[in-house]
Amino acid sequence: MRIGTSELIVVLIVALLVLGPEKLPSYAKKLGSALNKIKSYTSDLTKNIDENIVEPMAKVKEPIEKATKPLNTIKDEINKPFIETKKSIENIGKTHENKVNPPEAESLEVVSQ
Repeated sequence: MRIGTSELIVVLIVALLVLGPEKLPSYAKKLGSALNKIKSYTSDLTKNIDENIVEPMAKVKEPIEKATKPLNTIKDEINKPFIETKKSIENIGKTHENKVNPPEAESLEVVSQ
């Protein structure tokens, strides 16, 4: 969620009215330091997650991918005849339609009429 300029101005005016001009600077400092602490904590958390979860998972994933690569190749080789057979079966009807009504015969009929 992003806060635009107009929203920020409204928040500042409301804060000025609620807190008053003498307390507003001290609360602004407190808010700024709290936001800096939150930013620091979230960056530390992100760094810890990367170091302790993401990087070890990537190291584990690499040998698994190397081990499964031959299996994927075998799977593709086994599936290839089935895919070719499916395409051949799908093309049976298409070649039959072209033999019954070739495009040249249709155009000749239109010209003769």
